[in-house]
Amino acid sequence: MQVMDARATTQERMKEIIHADNTIKVQRVAPLTKRLKNPSAPTQSIVIFTGCPKAANDAIIEGVRIKGRYYAARRYITQNQIRQCFKCQGYGHKAELCTRKTTCGNCAQEHETKSCTEGKSKCAQCTGEHPAWHRECPRRVKEYERLEAIIATTPPLFTC
Repeated sequence: MQVMDARATTQERMKEIIHADNTIKVQRVAPLTKRLKNPSAPTQSIVIFTGCPKAANDAIIEGVRIKGRYYAARRYITQNQIRQCFKCQGYGHKAELCTRKTTCGNCAQEHETKSCTEGKSKCAQCTGEHPAWHRECPRRVKEYERLEAIIATTPPLFTC
């Protein structure tokens, strides 16, 4: 049973659902990712935007109820997410701002990933036999560890 599909539910309806069981004032709600990695997952992550840091802190401390179910909440900071460029396959920036040459994420050659016809994968980051976005890529693991260190030192609540 899906409680609320953030991709199919309107902003106003999502706000109504959250307001029904919580005291926080929600300004906006958005799905965390544009595409689900696992469409059959029973839950999906959403970002709840509030009008002030205190309201956000209340949600983090108290959690959020949606249709009677409790969900733990945590501070969302966009800089604490893995950011991989799908133009050059590098980390730390997005394709819109990339000045490097186009590199395929599947075979590491100089063409766009969507036009790749190569049958064998080669990572543009570590030259391993996997696509550039593979979760076990040593370069991606290193990037994840770097972000985990930053997250560990980030205060869990907003300053008011």
